[in-house]
Amino acid sequence: MTSYNFVKMHGLGNDFVIIDNRQENKIFSKAFILALSDRYKGVGYDQLVVMEKPTDKSADVKIRIWNKDATQVEACGNATRCVAKLICEEKKINGCVIQIDNRLLHAFKKDEENFSVNMGPAIVSWKDIPLASEVSYNPSWGNIPNLKASYILNIGNPHLVLFFSTLHLLDVKYYGKKLSEDPFFPKGINIEFAEVIEKDVIQCYIWERGVGITKACGTGACAVFYAGHILNYCSKEALICMPGGKLTITLDDEKNEKTKEKEWHTEEAKTPTPTYKPYKM
Repeated sequence: MTSYNFVKMHGLGNDFVIIDNRQENKIFSKAFILALSDRYKGVGYDQLVVMEKPTDKSADVKIRIWNKDATQVEACGNATRCVAKLICEEKKINGCVIQIDNRLLHAFKKDEENFSVNMGPAIVSWKDIPLASEVSYNPSWGNIPNLKASYILNIGNPHLVLFFSTLHLLDVKYYGKKLSEDPFFPKGINIEFAEVIEKDVIQCYIWERGVGITKACGTGACAVFYAGHILNYCSKEALICMPGGKLTITLDDEKNEKTKEKEWHTEEAKTPTPTYKPYKM
């Protein structure tokens, strides 16, 4: 039986199992990922994060991320900040570069509990999001009650941001599942159901592809901010409120999105790092 050391961390309740694979070359099968993700028989998580040796010399670490349904993820803001905390503590540094997919993300230590990561520029080209066709609106979501605006973009992964006059009584699970399976999104889609509370303050619920409803999403918060900025719901900084907590998102002079969590917290900081054993490869 093969055993694995891991760290369990979360950002605003968006939780991860993080495995350090830098000194080994372990292969993680779909069966293993699914078994580990089970919250009753395994450990449970929204995403599995594996740290590896970087292939880019300017990076401190490379990460690969899987959803709990074993589909691979191109980006995750919350997971990136969790890994940034581990790397900064390990190397005793205040900033690091994290390689994910073909991108380099710069993360910074703000203080002992707060980390910020520059998520890079938003992608709005329909082929690169990607979408099935060159349209900005799809009739399949036109009948959702109280919908007033929508925006589609990619911040490392694809997002559909829907703005409502009110989120009261909205069935997030029903519409999240329905829209995420729409063939208009050939690689699936993350969905943010948002309501503007006041200028620069936006509340939202999250549906993550391959996971379902989650308490928070870093790239999702960036997507809501960027869409809100384009639609004039917010200026160059906004507070994005999710069920798990709040993120402050800012737009820098180069039009890059940054995420900074107000009360960044990890379970690992409170308890010894556990060891997990009951899986065979």
